[in-house]
Amino acid sequence: MKVSTIFDPSDFLGPQFGGENLRVLKKNELRQYDEYRTKRVILEIYDAMAEAIRTGRPYQTRLDPPPADLRAAHPPRRGGRL
Repeated sequence: MKVSTIFDPSDFLGPQFGGENLRVLKKNELRQYDEYRTKRVILEIYDAMAEAIRTGRPYQTRLDPPPADLRAAHPPRRGGRL
C-alpha cells in the first residue's frame, strides 16, 4: 500500500470505492489553491525522509519551529502540575 492511499483510497481500491479520507479538506484546498496541497506537501516530506534514509544523511525538517522546540510548548500551568 502506498502513502498516497491515505489521501485518495480510490487510487488503491478502484474508482468504485465510495469512501474518501479528508474529503472536506481536499474539497476546500482544491477550491482555495487549485490543488490538494496537503497531499502534495506530505508526499514531498515522505520522499525527503525516504531519501535521507537511503543516503544516510540526516533529515532536515521543514517545520519551524522544529518538533520539541520550547517556543512551541504550552506555558506551564500554575502549581507546576500537568
